[in-house]
Amino acid sequence: ATNKGGNFYGGSSAQQNCGLAAASSVQVKNLQLVSGEAPNGGGMYLQSCAAKVEATVVKGNKATSVSNEGLGGGIFNDQTSLAFKSVIVEDNHAEGSGAGVFMTGASSSLSGVDSRIKGNRATNKGGGVAVKDSMASIIGLTITHNLALYGGGINIEGGNFRLKHIQVNNNIAEGDMAEGG
Repeated sequence: ATNKGGNFYGGSSAQQNCGLAAASSVQVKNLQLVSGEAPNGGGMYLQSCAAKVEATVVKGNKATSVSNEGLGGGIFNDQTSLAFKSVIVEDNHAEGSGAGVFMTGASSSLSGVDSRIKGNRATNKGGGVAVKDSMASIIGLTITHNLALYGGGINIEGGNFRLKHIQVNNNIAEGDMAEGG
């Protein structure tokens, strides 16, 4: 991992507060971020930076909280431009929203090449990806076999959202008031 402008801390030992400097960036390559646990970002926490993640597996992580509001079981993305290349985000859990990836903030984005968000489970919203109050965009990913109460694959709550060149399939929204598979 390479870090310019921040410090690593907590979770799966790859959480990153990139700081507020315009040149803040982080690069993660050839890592397995497995079985981490934190209130937000069980595998990775990114804030206010540009992040490149390559040939990495984010698996079996958990976002927990006493009030069932854990966000980003695999990855928590706040105001971060996040680029995946050959990344798998799978089998993560959020006791809240965004089991695979939780995105918030006007400048949040997620792009990918040969990358998958699969088999994640949220107790509330967005099994694969949850977006809250964001101008987020998701480009070039496969989002499949995720599960949540609302928005099994993707849940969007507030803001403006752009999807481009993505595959969203075989996701499940469950429960009496379930909406959006």
